[in-house]
Amino acid sequence: MPVNPPSRPLSCRALRWKRLVSTAIAAVVLAHPAWAQSRSDMRVDALLETGEWLTGDLVGIDVGRWRVGDREVAERTIIAFTASQADNARSGTLDGRIPAGAGVLELWQGQQLPGTVKVQQSGTVWEHRWIGSVPLVIDRVSSLRLRGRKLPERRTDSDAILLANGDVATGFVESLGTDLVYEPSEAPTGENLESARRITLDRVAAVVFAAVASDVDPAARADSMQLTTADGSRVLGRNLRFTSEQPDETKSASATGGWSFELADPELASVRKSDTSDNAAANVVAGVLQASRLRSFAVLGEPTLSVPDGSFHYGFERAYAALEGDARLPQLSRLRLAGPVVADFPLTRSPGDPNGPVVFTAEISLEQPMPADARVELTIRFGSTDSEPIVLDARNPRRRIAVTDPSGAASSLTIRLDDGGNGIAGDTVLLERACLISPAR
Repeated sequence: MPVNPPSRPLSCRALRWKRLVSTAIAAVVLAHPAWAQSRSDMRVDALLETGEWLTGDLVGIDVGRWRVGDREVAERTIIAFTASQADNARSGTLDGRIPAGAGVLELWQGQQLPGTVKVQQSGTVWEHRWIGSVPLVIDRVSSLRLRGRKLPERRTDSDAILLANGDVATGFVESLGTDLVYEPSEAPTGENLESARRITLDRVAAVVFAAVASDVDPAARADSMQLTTADGSRVLGRNLRFTSEQPDETKSASATGGWSFELADPELASVRKSDTSDNAAANVVAGVLQASRLRSFAVLGEPTLSVPDGSFHYGFERAYAALEGDARLPQLSRLRLAGPVVADFPLTRSPGDPNGPVVFTAEISLEQPMPADARVELTIRFGSTDSEPIVLDARNPRRRIAVTDPSGAASSLTIRLDDGGNGIAGDTVLLERACLISPAR
């Protein structure tokens, strides 16, 4: 009875041919733009100078050009952005937030570095995850949190030292090492003057320094961007790049994203001279590319409130509240308005502000929970410009808006919130990512 012969293994020549064909097919697939775009697992929200938010897959950043989905824009037209992995399961714990109780060093330029203090024979340094050992130069430090979450209130006449037991000592810090040495603002009443000027570092929770420190090199600031990284660091950077290519098999999944940039602060750059492409903790989660053009709406102060003609609102004086915003982009404000109400926000110009159109942008939504018949109408007057009526209801509870004052000389921005004719239930709206965009210098 005939027996089928066993299948023979592929010869070496056949195996080589199979591998060559597979490699060629993969090269064609990766070279096709549509496939290359689909490989990006990074989502980005980019605020443009027009007030528009550009949302989509981040394909690449190179030589001042950004590719988001099928759209390419110049980096000079982007004011700020946030970025996140589309696959949340791969994002891990590095999401731009600093863990509660972690030590944080804050420099005067708004830079913040999570880490720990370390006393060495050569001096005291701040150990940072991907920068390295940063020398602690007191004149550059805004605040230093060693343990806990609290910071003492900043003073103009002295440094404030928060002790682990909750007490606050005031004076001027002279040195940091095994002990914190300071000159008390008031002469101690005890006999041991030396012990009153020394506090062992393990008894110190935080230090907030008086605002007398020097700034970073102005040339470095002009050529830099404020970047927030996955480990919660906020630094001045330059030469920002991104590639959507996947890492090879030897790299961890957390390295996906291909971010890299260089430190712009000369002191930090002297510690870490290379770019950040080798460390996933330095992957970028948010950034402000043109800080001089972005103005937080919250810094305008309390608005003047009134009730729209023909409406009634008991307790309208409490209709406005400033809320906690996104820690990754503190320049974008979040606030609440309970209607019916008219909120008039004052605007002021600084002597150095350039002339030209100013854009107000925000994302407006009905506050949750809301009744099924919730409906409000909102209008914005910015200088000589009136927005079209914006209607929010249960079907369309959210809108992104941008209103431009062509002259840039407006003295106020007025938001009118009506009740939509269905009573006061559900008349509360949230304004998120609210900010003003100034013209380029």
